[in-house]
Parts: sequence; C-alpha cells; structure tokens
Amino acid sequence: MRFGLLATLLLSLLVTVPAAAQPDTQFLLCSARNRENTAGYVSGVMAVKPGSSADVETAWGAMATSKYSALASSTGCMRFAASAAAEARRDTMLDNMRDDGLKITSVSWSYATPTPKTAAPAAPATPEQSAVAEVPQSKGYCEQNYPGVFDCNCFAQAVLHHRLAHPEEWIEDQDGRRRPPVHDLAVGVQYRLDCTECLDDQRLMAWARKTVSGELSYALIAKTITQAHADAYAGCVANAFPARFRANPYLDKFLAAMNEARISCGNARG
Repeated sequence: MRFGLLATLLLSLLVTVPAAAQPDTQFLLCSARNRENTAGYVSGVMAVKPGSSADVETAWGAMATSKYSALASSTGCMRFAASAAAEARRDTMLDNMRDDGLKITSVSWSYATPTPKTAAPAAPATPEQSAVAEVPQSKGYCEQNYPGVFDCNCFAQAVLHHRLAHPEEWIEDQDGRRRPPVHDLAVGVQYRLDCTECLDDQRLMAWARKTVSGELSYALIAKTITQAHADAYAGCVANAFPARFRANPYLDKFLAAMNEARISCGNARG
C-alpha cells in the first residue's frame, strides 16, 4: 500500500513539472575570408528566430561569395544564446583576424526574411506587370547590399528598365518560369545590370571615402599610419572611384572599380 502511494506521488510530479521553455531568440555572428586569405569579413550580432538560423547562414554565404568573392568554405555563422556572448566572441574574432594580418571589413548586413509565396493570380501577369511588381524587392536588395553606393529608388528603377529592355531573360527550372533574381544581375555571369543611370559622383565619392577611412581605422589606432596620410589616401581613392566605375558601369564590376581606384593611389601605408 505504501509503495503504491509513493509511486502515485512520483507519477503526479512527473506529469505536472513543466518542460523547460525553449529560447525564442538566437544570436548569430557570421564571418568569411577571401580566397587569398588577406581579408576578413565580419557581420554584426543578429537576433533571429532559432528556426531561421540555417536560412540566415545560407544567405550570408551567398552574399559574401558574390559581393566579396569570399571563399565558400570560409563562410559561416556561429550561434549564441545571449547577445553579450556573441559580442565578446566578435571582439575575439576581430583580434584574431588582426593577428593574422587580415584587412577587416565590418559588414552592415542583415537577413531579410523572404516574402511568403502566395497563390498565383487567376490571370497571369504580363512581363511589364511582373517587372513593376519587382520594384520593392529590388529596392530592398539595394538597401541590404549597397547602402550608400546607390540611391536605392534609382537602383530599383534601373532593374525595372533592364527587365523591360530584356524581355528575353527568363529562367526555367523546377520552380517554374521566372525572371533571373537581382542577385544574378549582381554576379554578372549570364545577366548584367548597367548602373549608369544611378551613378552619382558625389555619392560614390562619399561612400568610397567612408569605406577606406573605416578600413584604415585600426592602422590609425596602431599608429602604423598618420591621420594626414590616411585622409590623403582616402581622398585619392574617393576621387578615382567614380571614373573607374563609369568606365565599366556594370553592377558586377563595382568591387573591381573600387580595387582599381585603390591601386591607382598606391600603398595605403605609404
């Protein structure tokens, strides 16, 4: 009798003890290196839903390889339960990259949750309607990947104009028949976006100056370069960049134009 009562009490405890709550937020820190292992790219700490961590990591890898020519095997994201732990690991990662002699880029990037697919309309949209409907998506792509480089309203219109000028560009795969995504225009392997209508010299100069100044900030802290030299080099690159980009104004040549501007200005460290 006593044994039966004890068993009943234990069973009731097992039934009534609630399961530990699962965290509803996870913190991700993403990084990558270029193929030559001379440059490192580090994201900010991002708060995401645990179920979307894999999607974030995939999107980071696609962005890093296309925009920075990062080595695919070097791209990845670490997961943390607390923001403070992620920030501490980010500081350590930056220190390690500096110790390895890498040029570091802090990437202002965040994951944009894909728009859920909706049922197809009863009547198929015309190519013109499809192109116009894509404008908000193109603007969002610009804001995520090219902040400060373009006026993103203009960028979205450039994509629209490209779609209307190239009605023959379609992809047919297991998902059906669709336009090549904007990402394919940025890669430039088969489809290319002419950015001429959105090239604003003052905007490009301001972006280039800010970018180069940020890259030289650690050298200034370490006192391996003077402020005067850093300002002169950043100014030189800023002045050279617009002309280099205008000479080959395709989106996939954006980074090449910046690198050409850097080379034309000599060694950043004098």
